[in-house]
Amino acid sequence: MALFDEKDESLVKTFLFNKIERECDADPAIMADYILVTLQNDMPASDLKQHCKTDLTEFFGDSTNVFVDTLFEALGRKEYLPVKETNGREDARDIINKARRR
Repeated sequence: MALFDEKDESLVKTFLFNKIERECDADPAIMADYILVTLQNDMPASDLKQHCKTDLTEFFGDSTNVFVDTLFEALGRKEYLPVKETNGREDARDIINKARRR
């Protein structure tokens, strides 16, 4: 099963770019492309997650496990999708994310 819809690929790439830019010294555009291709491998999510942890260690070092775990959680919650207008009210996802940061 795919971790994201094919139609959302550019949104996932932008999400990856922003995440990588904050957490890795590698070129975020190249790394985002690399991770995007990796995420499209046809394997069970748990195997793919482990593959990413092994494959990305060279780039993320000691923070690889946290990066990959957070990435898979974000993909599962579709955090790459733009937040819809809420007429001045906060989106539930924003409220949850703010609570997690505290």
